[in-house]
Amino acid sequence: MQINLWPGGPTLQLADHWQPFHTLPDDPPGTQAFGYKFTGGESGVVVVKPIAQEVAMELDARSVIDGIRGVPDVIEGQVGLIDVDVAKTASGVPYVYSIVKIRLEPVGVEYNLTLHFPGEHPVQLQGGFAEGNPTGARDAMVYEMARRNNMVGAPTANDPSGGWARDPFDHSTTGFVMNMSELPRFDEQFLAHPLSMARELLRSIAGS
Repeated sequence: MQINLWPGGPTLQLADHWQPFHTLPDDPPGTQAFGYKFTGGESGVVVVKPIAQEVAMELDARSVIDGIRGVPDVIEGQVGLIDVDVAKTASGVPYVYSIVKIRLEPVGVEYNLTLHFPGEHPVQLQGGFAEGNPTGARDAMVYEMARRNNMVGAPTANDPSGGWARDPFDHSTTGFVMNMSELPRFDEQFLAHPLSMARELLRSIAGS
């Protein structure tokens, strides 16, 4: 599947499990939607649309990180930071993105990818990636591996997860922080996991 992000802009080359979706009647002109749904229930929906230059994120990772940390849901432990970066496509177009995880009720996690091309044609790519059933399988399997290999320890006052979870930038352990299972090195073992799929999409963007 191919997605042209805007006329004359980068073109995404996506695997066959990605399919075009219908857009909504009130979406702005130029909006595109695509996604996937696997047999295990894992799903993702991505919307690409033009945005105003003044609402585009700056090409400044520190500014984006600080902005996310100030969001009430992050402060209250309902949303956690996974990744922020500034990069360029293979064709030389700069972009900035963030990945956060969102705690769902009663169980489960959704991962949200927000990516902005803030240049001459400001465009936002927004994706939501959901777990299938059962939820938490990646966390449980990696935690057991880490426990057996002494990669996690007993909880302490300064590290209540015993090394299992910490912020990827300042290494703090408070809040809904990134855990070891969410590191990129485990993606190949859990290809259908929503975080693995968000990173698959990022690789397609980087290569466009």
